[in-house]
Order: sequence, then C-alpha cells, then structure tokens
Amino acid sequence: MSENDSHEKEKSRDELISTIRNYAHRAEHGSAVVKQSLDRRSSRTGIAAGKATKAARKVKLYNHLKGVPDILAEDLACIFIGINPGVQTSKRGHHYAGPGNLFWPLLYESHCVNEKVTYELDTILPSKYQLGLTNLVDRPTAQASELSDQEMLDAVQTLESKIKRFQPKSVCFVGKSIWLAVYTVISGDKQSKRIRTPDNFEWGWQPQLLASTPVYVVPSTSGRVAAYSRAQKLEMWLPLGQFITSHRSSND
Repeated sequence: MSENDSHEKEKSRDELISTIRNYAHRAEHGSAVVKQSLDRRSSRTGIAAGKATKAARKVKLYNHLKGVPDILAEDLACIFIGINPGVQTSKRGHHYAGPGNLFWPLLYESHCVNEKVTYELDTILPSKYQLGLTNLVDRPTAQASELSDQEMLDAVQTLESKIKRFQPKSVCFVGKSIWLAVYTVISGDKQSKRIRTPDNFEWGWQPQLLASTPVYVVPSTSGRVAAYSRAQKLEMWLPLGQFITSHRSSND
C-alpha cells in the first residue's frame, strides 16, 4: 500500500468517526430535548391537576352554605343583579348583608328608595319600591373571584329566563364582571369559555338589551372592591335613581 493510499484511508476513518460522533451528539441532544418537553408537559399537567383539586376543595369549603332566595315580582322598575352571595349574606339569609357593603346606603342616597333600608328589610322592596333582587350564580363564596368563568357563563341562560318572565323596566348589574359574562353570551358567543369585554365599555346605560330590557351597570358595592370611592360610586348610581323615581311616580 502506497503512502498516499494509507493517508487517504486514515482520513476516511477520521471522517467516519467524526460523523458517528456528530450523530451521537445529536441523538443525545434530541433525547434531552424530548425529556425537557416531557418534563414541561408533565409539569403543566401537574399544575392543571393541582388547580382542579384546589377548585374542588373551594367548592367543598362552602357546601354548608345556602344561596339567598330571589326577591322578584312582575313589572318592577328595576331588578338588581349581584354576582353571587357572600358568606355573611348566606349566613344571614339576606341580600348584600356583608360588612362594609355599600349597596343599601347607595340605594338610599341615589333616591332609588326614599328612606333608609337595611338588608333585614330586603323583602319589602318589590311591594314598596318596585325593586327586585337576584344573583347570577346561586353558590356562595367568600370572594367573587372563586367563581370560574364557565360557572358564570353557564348561569346566564337562567338569568335571562328570569328577566323574560318578570319583565322589569330595567336591570342593574352590580359589578362589571356580571355584565361581561352576560354580554359574552347574549352577543352570540354562546360557546365561549372565556368572558369577553365589549368595545368602549362605559358605566351606566348599555347599548345592548337583556331580554328586551334596558341594562345599567355600576361597580361592585362589596367592601372588598376599592377601585372607586363612595362618592364616585354614588355619582354612577344617580342616573339610575332618577329613572326609577320617574317610573315609580308615573305608576302612583
């Protein structure tokens, strides 16, 4: 064998070894990538399972609590719609009974009623003031954030049926998230699993109707919600109070 042949053979062997090493490196790298991908997938699955377990524990946590009954009648000036009963509301069996809730003070200060009323007297609202009370979701929780989007969206059809049945002159959503859940469904996105926000949302009267009924939206009156001051909230309530007063006067 000549010197050149020997050199070429050694060169070919080196190239083959280099090629084999490259394949081995790629295979090792590929295995690591696959392992990382599987680890991430497993982690995501574990997180999802953890969230589901946590949600189930929260539901079980409030199993001993009951919802509060609707206070409704036909042809009311307005039906106020809350998101769901809080713990104190459930225990006391009256609407908006949580400590620090501004619903009852704002109801009076905005002239929706002409005397101070507390949660103990919620049942007099239909007969005396042509007002009603209901919630989107019946299940009590300590915080509204413990409700899922799906739970809220699933409740819209029942709420819409109530409005069709009792035919109030208006409805007021006491909290933006309640209205957004309803808006998502009535705007035609019935299969949505996530709540959507309408373009150019503003507090007060909405361009959309619920079961042919005018819709008014104010911020939550919960003591936990501090994005707006009491004075700001009252300013948002006043136009609704004027509407209700006018309707009630025309029926006297």
